[in-house]
Amino acid sequence: MEKDIRQSLQEHIFRLENRRRELMRPEYLRLGLTIGQGQPRILMYLLTEDGCSQREIAENCHLDVTTLSRTLDRLAEKGLLERRINPQSRRECQIFLTEEGRETAAEVCSCFRETEKKMCSGLTEKELEALVLPTGEGPRQLLPEKESGKLLSAQELGGTLRRWENGGCSECVKTSRFDGTNYPGTICMADEKTVIVCNRGANTLSAFSTDGKLCYLGEWATGNWPRHLLQIPGTDLIVNACNKEGTLVIFAWNGKELIRKDEIILPGASCTVYLSGK
Repeated sequence: MEKDIRQSLQEHIFRLENRRRELMRPEYLRLGLTIGQGQPRILMYLLTEDGCSQREIAENCHLDVTTLSRTLDRLAEKGLLERRINPQSRRECQIFLTEEGRETAAEVCSCFRETEKKMCSGLTEKELEALVLPTGEGPRQLLPEKESGKLLSAQELGGTLRRWENGGCSECVKTSRFDGTNYPGTICMADEKTVIVCNRGANTLSAFSTDGKLCYLGEWATGNWPRHLLQIPGTDLIVNACNKEGTLVIFAWNGKELIRKDEIILPGASCTVYLSGK
């Protein structure tokens, strides 16, 4: 019986994926994209990770390196992206979207959203809730608040910070006052009642009080493309890895504002890990 259920589920998933491809195929062709080479995936990834390496694209888009190289060549020929020598490592290229590529990537995202609506149109809200917990656009990271135990999430594509309790979203606020496209990445607690968010696009760190309703406290400039945050245990220090600038920027939180303390050059900085207090 269990085997029959699993086999039936596999068949339904297979049919669902085929249906999704059928719906997306004419949209890919309209945008001039080749089907079956991962081109839409690459464009969507670059929309939030512009300037990354070919290796990062291969890992995150689950593409073979050889196949990826040819696909990048074709996208470059279409004028959708360009390779640039990494100024901090001349043996490595960075991949950037052109203006046309950014517009196409945005259309791909829109097509995916419309396809999702079509595929879910026959389901009731209760049926959708049974399939997936709605988390907004592009949940990047979940973080429990220190005192309340409620969950916070950085919504990458929505540009928001969300609070979750009792099985649903109770609050949603924009993470930056920056007037432009912003992609919040990681978040960390600065103290028991303050969360810090790194804003890619705005190139800022913003602080929110979690005491009561989420309340915007302020925003401070950091390096280009802040990708990761780390609060050093037992201190007031917060380390920010800025990927495109190739730096680790160190701030101190005094309870009211972030004060820039130091900067360490680290080409391609993308993540920070606390190992020891020694």
